[in-house]
Amino acid sequence: MIKRLTYCLLVVLTCLACRELKDLHDDVSIQSFNVLEIYTENVRLGQPVVQGDFIVNIPLEYGKYNFPIAFKAEIVLNATAMKLCGINPDTLVFRTLEEMKTFFVVAENGKAQQYKIVLTPSKSSDAADIEKFTIYSYSPRNAFVSSEGYVSVADSTVKIIMPEVTLPLTVMPNIVVSDSAYLANGYWENGLEFTTLDTAHYITVVAVDGRQKKWRVVLEQGRLITDNASLTPLRLKAVNLDASSTFGQLDEASLAKAQMENVEVDTDKNWLIGILKSKSSSGRLDFPFKVAFQTQLPPMSEIIGYLPGSFLQIDSPDKDYHFYVYDRARNNTKKWQIKLLDWTYHQADVTAFTLLRSSPSTVKLDVNTIDVDVRSGSINIRVMSGWENFPLSIAASMEVMPNATLKDFTNGGTFTFSTIDAVCPFKVVAMDATEKPWYVRLMRSEELNNEADVEFLRVKSYSSVENKVVLNPIAVVDKVAKTVNIEVLDWSKNFPLNLKADLGISYKAQITNGAFTPDDMLSFPSINSTRTVTLKSEDGTVTNSYTIRFVNKETPKSDAAELLTFSVANLSEGYTLSETEIDQSTKTVTLKFLTKGVGRLDFTPYFTISPRAEIEELISGFPLIFGTIASEKKFTIISESERVSSEWTIKAKYEPQLYNGDLEQWTDDYTPVGWATANNSFAKMTSKAVGNGGGWAAKLTTGTIMDKVAAGSLFLGYFKMNLDYINTPKKMTFFGIPFSESPKAVALDVKYTLNGTSDRGSVGIELLNYSGEGDIVYHTLNEPDVTVLACGNLEIAPCEWRRIIIPLTVLRTDLPVTHIHCVFSSSYKGDFMQGVVGATLYVDNIKLIY
Repeated sequence: MIKRLTYCLLVVLTCLACRELKDLHDDVSIQSFNVLEIYTENVRLGQPVVQGDFIVNIPLEYGKYNFPIAFKAEIVLNATAMKLCGINPDTLVFRTLEEMKTFFVVAENGKAQQYKIVLTPSKSSDAADIEKFTIYSYSPRNAFVSSEGYVSVADSTVKIIMPEVTLPLTVMPNIVVSDSAYLANGYWENGLEFTTLDTAHYITVVAVDGRQKKWRVVLEQGRLITDNASLTPLRLKAVNLDASSTFGQLDEASLAKAQMENVEVDTDKNWLIGILKSKSSSGRLDFPFKVAFQTQLPPMSEIIGYLPGSFLQIDSPDKDYHFYVYDRARNNTKKWQIKLLDWTYHQADVTAFTLLRSSPSTVKLDVNTIDVDVRSGSINIRVMSGWENFPLSIAASMEVMPNATLKDFTNGGTFTFSTIDAVCPFKVVAMDATEKPWYVRLMRSEELNNEADVEFLRVKSYSSVENKVVLNPIAVVDKVAKTVNIEVLDWSKNFPLNLKADLGISYKAQITNGAFTPDDMLSFPSINSTRTVTLKSEDGTVTNSYTIRFVNKETPKSDAAELLTFSVANLSEGYTLSETEIDQSTKTVTLKFLTKGVGRLDFTPYFTISPRAEIEELISGFPLIFGTIASEKKFTIISESERVSSEWTIKAKYEPQLYNGDLEQWTDDYTPVGWATANNSFAKMTSKAVGNGGGWAAKLTTGTIMDKVAAGSLFLGYFKMNLDYINTPKKMTFFGIPFSESPKAVALDVKYTLNGTSDRGSVGIELLNYSGEGDIVYHTLNEPDVTVLACGNLEIAPCEWRRIIIPLTVLRTDLPVTHIHCVFSSSYKGDFMQGVVGATLYVDNIKLIY
């Protein structure tokens, strides 16, 4: 600091005695600056460049993550420059990328010039990510292992999903990394071995610019889904099988024993079912069978534990054969079982009825003509005599279809009839868990039945658009209104619908308007479609027509499809986000960036949407490969009702701000980092002061130098002292810094004080196009290779702290912006050495508005 003060004194003395020292050189230039030796490993420095603003820029080509960086330099001065001070070139140590080194060059006439040394990293990609982690082989082969690892950018982790732990496990991976990056520890000939669930392997990825990123590879079981209600429909779809796209086939040997009737998907039991019908005389399935299944899954889902299309031997219907569907996007897994079942899987019928005893004995029953009627779901017993001796109790036993069970009755139990016209109900439950209503009824001897009603309708199977319609399998029969009401519990909008059903009708009644068997496929184009069934009683005296219709019982669904919040995390290196803007009117999410990296833009979006709504093409918490600043990504929000959808667009904007625009960083008490001053060489016209609301601001004060008025100034660029231009200070002021964007205005906080006389502060901003070579030379003197594209100016009257916005007037649009010029002055005529001494302009919180 003593040396720097001495140099300032020398400058003042030079100015006071310039006529006496005019024959001495004032050259303070550097002939060359060279890096002779780099002491830090894995660092590469390029050829230093001495810029016109007295900055030595050393390209950091490789190793910006290897600080501290130490090297040896050689500084060669011009022959007429006198001395180098304040630096030891043999050992220069930069502890951070932001650190700046300074030194002074002293001319023959005593003039001193400060130089700054900075390291500038090269614009090469710093992406060091694992893009994809594929497992092409693993041991043991019976382990349940995902074919692709779940890559979590948020914590640099690759998770190999293993729903069932089998250890030790060895996997052979194929790893795809960021473009031009490479694996520091190579590939593994013997694979990655996991001996415990806590075993972790570490992989180092090295980016083009030398950045190293360590990734952890671990085992994880995934989140097992056991309750369908815990997931939204879209999340459930990612771990469910789609019945419409699932198929199965038997091998040739199996086809000799049975045929594949159908493939069904039970999303409640999580069963993948092959329905077989035996070709043997016994009618029973003769295991084993070999079967292969094919299915289509959403893009981010995979099957773990079974290779679709491969034949699997099923030795018995009771043995456990299972696999998992894994949703990589949400880390969910669901366990599915493979079942080969007899065609009677849906059957809920009584095959035999045995009367064990009855009481009183005075009621005579015809035990030889008991009729089990599957169509009506009734067991019919004729009463020969004793009608007047009721009530009657009978004990009975029944046989039902294989795998079906009785409900509301136990074999050996009793049925009690209060009168001969009473009926005793019970149910048979099929293996698929659906129930069929049955009843036992009494008939007078030789009596023909005069009933012609629908007794029940049981839906066996159905399909709809996307298989989303949910039906109550047991219809409600209204014998008064003569309707069969099938309740639609959900997704009534997803018609047309096809179904197969058991239709129970009165004993011995007949359908007169066509056949209706359990194998008939009934089609309903809409929820308002109906079918009519006409029945005639056994005795021919009664004819009734029943209408099969649908009754909408679904809970109303919301039409809301709004984006409520949106944020991002885990941005690619080099990208700094300043603001996220949601525009509901244009359905646009705009990400505004202060800085942009060289590599690809990736990030993890986090958002909330309307309750129970779904979103396509985007997953909250899952990494998104965006591309570049110019890229766009679209996503669609679909309401719970699916009646309303809104398409959104994610856009990115590069909206850089002026470096140190908040003026919080200062090299000393008189110079804010990134900014320049004009008159501080002689007197401190610009200094640090308390800002608006705290922090720091720039204080610009008008004073005098050599009996001439000098305004305090702050600008973008640099000031180069030249005694030849002492009366034309603009020629010593080099305005403008590189810039490429087009803001619409500039906003800042200002305060202006004045001692009663007339003066005003000034603010000026220009967007420039520079067509010359080398560094820009702009003194605002109509330089031919500098074109002003847009400008804004404002004079500031005395005021306390206030926020002002200066709009930019566009002058040209046919040229690109290459530089920006921004200047503040404590006196608006400071360029002409006019102003009021003591006038003070305070400046803080400078922000460009786009």
